[in-house]
Amino acid sequence: MYPTEFDGLTIAGIYIHEPGGALTNLLLAIWGYYLYFRLSGIHEPFGKYWRYFILMLALASTGGILTHGFPQLFGLGVFFALWSSKNAFVPVGNYLATMAFIIALFPERMAKLRKLFAAKAMLVILSAMVLYSFTPIAIDLGVTYILIIVLAQNYRKDLPGAVYFRNAFGIAILSGTSYIMKFDLDKHWLTHKDIVHVFVYLSMWFIYLGIREYEARIQVTS
Repeated sequence: MYPTEFDGLTIAGIYIHEPGGALTNLLLAIWGYYLYFRLSGIHEPFGKYWRYFILMLALASTGGILTHGFPQLFGLGVFFALWSSKNAFVPVGNYLATMAFIIALFPERMAKLRKLFAAKAMLVILSAMVLYSFTPIAIDLGVTYILIIVLAQNYRKDLPGAVYFRNAFGIAILSGTSYIMKFDLDKHWLTHKDIVHVFVYLSMWFIYLGIREYEARIQVTS
């Protein structure tokens, strides 16, 4: 959200509104792009959906560097466009994550469910823009995380790597809890938003391991 008070820090002559937010978003973007390119050899649709999910997180974090770190560089209109754009990557990522599980577990329902979940993503994006609030996206995150945890747990014997995905999104639930509690260890360097990102680093690593296990086991059995 566009700040009304610029009470950040000036470092080496450069004003940074949320230095912790800018730094953790930078690290998260680097981590996401690194994992995305590490997965360039993935062949199965399941892994490809997850690979693009990771890319969406990296792109959202790239936008977060600007909106959290340097909002004073933009007027309200440009800031809103950046804020909306970087947030839009999150529901798109949720859509990709859901489609990954559907194509692996319920391929016969893919055509119908693709349209349903695409419409949900669009509704969430538009709601966030109209309300100028992250709340619709936070709700979508919670719903998606719970859905994936339930599917991963129920189909852990049938879906290679399912336990990794269950653990990844269990960690993601912790990140959401941290966001809701709004407990800041440090006003500038380790706010509740930054703590969320720490959990996301771990979550993305488990997703990466899950993709690798799925790909390896599918290649062996095919």
